[in-house]
Amino acid sequence: RGPINFVQQSRYGILHTRADALGGDWVYGGNAYDGRVNTDLLVDSNGIQRVYLLAALHPSARNILEIGVGSGSWTAVLAGMPSMDKLTVVAINPGYEELVARYAESEAAMAVPGVELIWSDGRNWLKEQQGAKFDLVVVNTTFHWRAYSTMLLSRDFMELVRAHLADSGIYAFNSTGSHDAFATAQAVFPYVYRFDTFAIAANHELNLDSGTAVRRITQIALPLDKMIDASDPRVLAKIQSMVTGFHRYGATDDSVDAEVITDD
Repeated sequence: RGPINFVQQSRYGILHTRADALGGDWVYGGNAYDGRVNTDLLVDSNGIQRVYLLAALHPSARNILEIGVGSGSWTAVLAGMPSMDKLTVVAINPGYEELVARYAESEAAMAVPGVELIWSDGRNWLKEQQGAKFDLVVVNTTFHWRAYSTMLLSRDFMELVRAHLADSGIYAFNSTGSHDAFATAQAVFPYVYRFDTFAIAANHELNLDSGTAVRRITQIALPLDKMIDASDPRVLAKIQSMVTGFHRYGATDDSVDAEVITDD
């Protein structure tokens, strides 16, 4: 990994980045990995394919909520979804504003019409939005073993999210490999799916096929006029592998000993 090229210290902790020309800079919060600066589906150094897949699963996500901003790469993909009218990004550490502004594509994503960045505690903010319904809720969860992760992985939080989902809404979060997180989602939602480390939950069955996935994903308009080349065989192969990797979560995922996470 390259040299440290950004450091910020505040009462929220220490943020820093490491340069990497091949896969995008590495981002660290509190000295723990917090993503990379990349929106390229083929590079996929940060598992950005997980966010792209959401466009294939929800054909008309107009009101989107993202909790956690990281490098701003996830925001850039969500902001490029053709159906997006409103994208609310809630992040707890305002120090990320300076970090995001260092990268042209991430900065441009924040300027897309309909995108609003709010510095607040995501859970508390959601509790205050009485009656609000979202078509898509995406939570960029930190590692499940870090302090306070329970606040975004508990049954209590997921029930809060479910109450704010539209009828066709989808909830997606990074389990960071925790089977307990998947078991918790299963305790709240009737339908839970796995894609890579993503848990994708809904009140209805989700279906996915290659043709639909290619059409919807290649319609995403990234900031700075970047588009996905639907004629590139590498893109088609990548999307096919994404469709193959999406499945209903169950016993085959070694969830036998998983426990439901609560606030306690």
